[in-house]
Amino acid sequence: MRAFLFDLDGTLNDSVPLICYVSQLAYAELGLERSLEQIKQTIGVPLVKTGEEIFGPGKGDIYRLSYQRHYNEVAERFPLQAFPGILDMLAELRAAGAKLAVVTSKRHRLTLENLESTGLLPFLDVVVDAQSTEKHKPDPEPALLALEELGCGPEQGIFIGDSVFDLGCGRNAGMQVMGVSWGAGSRQELADFRPEYLCDSVAEMRQQLLSLLKLSC
Repeated sequence: MRAFLFDLDGTLNDSVPLICYVSQLAYAELGLERSLEQIKQTIGVPLVKTGEEIFGPGKGDIYRLSYQRHYNEVAERFPLQAFPGILDMLAELRAAGAKLAVVTSKRHRLTLENLESTGLLPFLDVVVDAQSTEKHKPDPEPALLALEELGCGPEQGIFIGDSVFDLGCGRNAGMQVMGVSWGAGSRQELADFRPEYLCDSVAEMRQQLLSLLKLSC
């Protein structure tokens, strides 16, 4: 393996609590109730798609605009950070010759803001966001675009994420997949997907990815 495609929220960034809080504000404004577990199950899906599932086709911006307004109001009080050890891991992988990409369901502007504020952007060769492709996770299109821009085939890549949407995207693209249990998805639902790898800590993920990279050299 030499191409590593990472999800962003809940995989690299410790952003799930902020997403849940902002989602609750948006739902309340729209007169809806959602539990934390229900909200977590939508993380990894574009906001417009979540909105369309509530309000119907073509009406997804009702939810998206509410979410983004609340996000802009509270984000400064909840500064994002990468999970401890992530930046060092990415630096080590890149120094060892890996090609690195983020594949996220966030829109372009917010993706870049998040990557810049958390220090992730300098380590990435490719960024695929919600506006990069017509179809989204778990459709393979985002992963296939990232692989194309990295100059790699599916057999050379692994998709790493914290939700079944991430694992589905990678698997549908013909890649091996790695679940990480510290994000939005529960360990059990990730295990039920039967990923090739399932990690419970950043240290474990780092060790596994470095091992895969060495095997490809």
